[in-house]
Amino acid sequence: ADINALKSGSVRIESPGFAADLPLAGYPKAREVLETCLRDLIISWGYPPDLLARLATVPKANVASFVRNTDYPSDAIKDEASGVVEARVMVGVNGRATDCTIVSSSGHHALDAATCAIPMRRVRFKPALSKDGQPMVAPFLFRIRWQMPE
Repeated sequence: ADINALKSGSVRIESPGFAADLPLAGYPKAREVLETCLRDLIISWGYPPDLLARLATVPKANVASFVRNTDYPSDAIKDEASGVVEARVMVGVNGRATDCTIVSSSGHHALDAATCAIPMRRVRFKPALSKDGQPMVAPFLFRIRWQMPE
């Protein structure tokens, strides 16, 4: 949202065939709910509940921008498979992904495997920082939408 949206008290969301004005009046409550949801998610992943409180920054990267047409698995092309994969990587203090877990599958094993291979091979993240400014290991959730190359 831009500053004008904040001043107007609502945010307009538009896409083909859809438009909505969302009021910002409930923002504090919505933020509280989202923070509770994020805390619950962190706990469900097996991390200590205070992980969120210790993070001053989070890893930043657009993993999808690292995807090339040549990354599309030949098995997925043969099967004409496409879909969205959500995955979680653990980002080390050096900014490298150290582990990858599929959170939501595309339904095609080759697409899921390719999704994890990309950040493990070629993405360099900005490591999370603790409140005292030290790099720390932290999870990073991302999504890749696989569409058949043209």
